[in-house]
Amino acid sequence: MPEHNTQLDEQIILAQVKQSLEESKKIVIRPKIKVWKDALLLLSIILIVSMAMIAIHYLTDISDWIFALILLLAVILFFAILGKKLLLTIITLYQKYAPEIVRSSCLFEPCCSEYMKLSVMKYGALKGFIRGIKRILRCRYPNGGIDEP
Repeated sequence: MPEHNTQLDEQIILAQVKQSLEESKKIVIRPKIKVWKDALLLLSIILIVSMAMIAIHYLTDISDWIFALILLLAVILFFAILGKKLLLTIITLYQKYAPEIVRSSCLFEPCCSEYMKLSVMKYGALKGFIRGIKRILRCRYPNGGIDEP
């Protein structure tokens, strides 16, 4: 009966595991665009609207439920006008600055963040966001493959 060298067997197994990890590693493509201008614009709009709502609340004698209704309408109007731009800016920031290990772990093609970006551009902010969240919830083994929005 031939003698087995356990150290050699362990080294072979480690080399095979290392090779399979290197082969399966996905390339992470980071966007080259600058999104800070968009982020600062959206943040300043949110700040201005918030200050206006605080001023309306404290400088007028309207009841709390009317103020809550005005606030709700302002939020709906903000997301109706700038929701798509807000989501695309957040996704681009994620794509640019998220850790590589997180970005490369997606099982689908295109990756989940790119899928959400494409679905937001194609279907709009609300429906695209919902489709993107559903895709992220599916992104686990044994799912995977090519999935276009």
